[in-house]
Amino acid sequence: MKPFKNKQQRFAEIAKNVGNYTERIDAVEKLTDQTLLADVAMNAEIGAIRLKAVRKITDQTLLANIAETAGYNDVRFEAAEKLTENKLAEKFYTDIAINDNSKEMLIRWKAISKITDQELLLTIAKTGNDRFIRKEAVNKLTDTDIITKIINGNEREYLCTWEEIKTGEVYPNCYMEGCYTPACGQDSCDIKTISYSVTRNLDLRDIARKRLNDLEVKK
Repeated sequence: MKPFKNKQQRFAEIAKNVGNYTERIDAVEKLTDQTLLADVAMNAEIGAIRLKAVRKITDQTLLANIAETAGYNDVRFEAAEKLTENKLAEKFYTDIAINDNSKEMLIRWKAISKITDQELLLTIAKTGNDRFIRKEAVNKLTDTDIITKIINGNEREYLCTWEEIKTGEVYPNCYMEGCYTPACGQDSCDIKTISYSVTRNLDLRDIARKRLNDLEVKK
């Protein structure tokens, strides 16, 4: 192991990849150097160590860099939460909500719960990887002009892919290719003739219409 210039560097190395869990936790607690804490938050082997490190960081430049570039979305979220510039934080929340591909949905839901910017919510609604998050984005919209923009879209925008429908992920009782007992009531199904009854609740425009109606009722 290479020699360290000071104790802070030694603590950072222990926290990242040396010693048992207790020793690593103790090392993070003794770390005060913001740059070294950022290094641990980005590169430590253990998730709990990364989170403990990022929670000790106050430097806004370092937090913004972590929120933008860290390889773990839970660390990115924690860093974004500590940013004092809300607009910048919402930018990172949006990227997490759109691109998080982990099986754990909690971070995506936590991220979208923080977003109020209407244009960012529209971006999530139209481009998010997760259909439930896309639906939630529409349901958080309050700008009727943006909601109308979705409703007046030129073509249907489904909250799931054809492959998800075809493999039964969305409609598990529909066999599609065999289609002897189709959930949609059709005799057959393919990408060109897929039943509106199957996809009506997955169309972004229909969800937007319901959201607009809900807002009108509340007036």
